[in-house]
Amino acid sequence: MKFGKEADFQRWCCDYLNIVNLDYFHVPNGIFSNPRSITIMKRSGLKPGIPDLLVLNNNDTYNGLAIELKTKSNKPSLHQRYWLEKFLSHGWASVWLNNTEDFEVLVSSYKKNLFTQKGLHFNHKKEGYIDSL
Repeated sequence: MKFGKEADFQRWCCDYLNIVNLDYFHVPNGIFSNPRSITIMKRSGLKPGIPDLLVLNNNDTYNGLAIELKTKSNKPSLHQRYWLEKFLSHGWASVWLNNTEDFEVLVSSYKKNLFTQKGLHFNHKKEGYIDSL
């Protein structure tokens, strides 16, 4: 399934995570447009680039799962890549992806302890990854 808007893709992913009974949350850091609100939120700990979905369930290998969602041919920003790598350095599985099929494969393999981190862009049709760490 393809989505034109990242928000629609994210809602689909949240529905899926609810169905498979994983604990997750989203940090709404993209909704602030008022400069005053942005300043207040930054002073309160808001960081640019935090992944879209953070799954708290650990498995035998990883402390959690950080997922950055993209649509079409969009790619993560430098801030987003920084945080994906930061989560990885703290023992989390950490990827970005851009379609529902990859999301389902990722979540299923993560839950079954079959996921192995080899890069940041998860694409199960291309041996799991496109870019290396």
